[in-house]
Amino acid sequence: MIQVSGSGNTVCASGPADPAPMLRRPAEPTHLAGREKEAEAVLALLAPTSRARATTVISVLSGLPGIGKTALALHVAHQAVARGWFPGGALFLHLRGHDPAGPVGAEEASGTLARALCVDDAMTPDEQTGLCQAALNRLADEGRAVLLIADDVSSAVQIEGLVPARSEHRLLVTSRHLLTGPSLRARLFPLDELAPHGAAELIAEALRHARPDDPRSREADALAELARHCGHHPLALQIAASLLTTDAGRAVAALVAELADAHTRLDVLSYDDGGHTTAVQAAFHLSYQRLLPHHRQLFRQFALNPGPDTTTDAGRTRDSATRAGAEHSKTWAYEFGTHHEPTGPRPGTPGSWPTCPRTTQSARKAGL
Repeated sequence: MIQVSGSGNTVCASGPADPAPMLRRPAEPTHLAGREKEAEAVLALLAPTSRARATTVISVLSGLPGIGKTALALHVAHQAVARGWFPGGALFLHLRGHDPAGPVGAEEASGTLARALCVDDAMTPDEQTGLCQAALNRLADEGRAVLLIADDVSSAVQIEGLVPARSEHRLLVTSRHLLTGPSLRARLFPLDELAPHGAAELIAEALRHARPDDPRSREADALAELARHCGHHPLALQIAASLLTTDAGRAVAALVAELADAHTRLDVLSYDDGGHTTAVQAAFHLSYQRLLPHHRQLFRQFALNPGPDTTTDAGRTRDSATRAGAEHSKTWAYEFGTHHEPTGPRPGTPGSWPTCPRTTQSARKAGL
């Protein structure tokens, strides 16, 4: 797999000397606890025998910051290339949708793809896109399908020039947003928190990987309680696992006790490796900074809701005098992750929005 970014060096992904389908960086995640079902669903869509492959060129993995979108995309990409489904190889493009320095623009993204495909520079963005499509078409004619992975996309506009014209190729996108605009027809794979067993297993596997004889990896009840305090959120779980692996004498029960207070939980879920800090709160803060002012206010107000869900009428009261305004805010809430999109009908609660505990805590930290 070849990794390119908006401002980094690139390597040609085609040509007679191309070693595809050999895998290159970024590496496949060593363990994908709790995402087996989602991985199989995406792989089923990418498979050459998939009935939907001819009509579904774009797949979008969406969800909260740190929910595991990139890890799942890399796992799926490595598996698909290893199975011979993409003889032309795979290209990983990091579009920095929520980078503090700003996202990669649409023209820069197209230029990055062009350089990776060894396409000559063009005079205009439209010409650049046309040359990229011509290169991809040639690869398709040669039977060398390519899998494009666009990571951390902030808007549909960013990737419009990356969408392959031929269905032999595929575009796999990760985003914190649903990307459901009229110009982008995609198959959506929204990612939720892990199931309780998979969440506890993620921590246990990290402990076993660091120290195969670590007895803490066998404390099922304590690990389940720790995973619950982490909201079964992959980034929070990984931070908790890092805190435990760094200190072999730290009891799981002790960390559970530190996380028991919901008001200080996000402060505890932070890991500093000496040069870089990974924190749940920081990941959500980047998304918060991109919100419109009235959406920031609504986000903070969600922290006042004590129950497991809220309603469209409540959103209307908080955000707008019209139901249309509330429905717009509900769409935003799904995209930002303060509330989950219901997976089925909820009897007796029409228009309800199930809340996400992790973003509710983040909302409290944002100013309430």
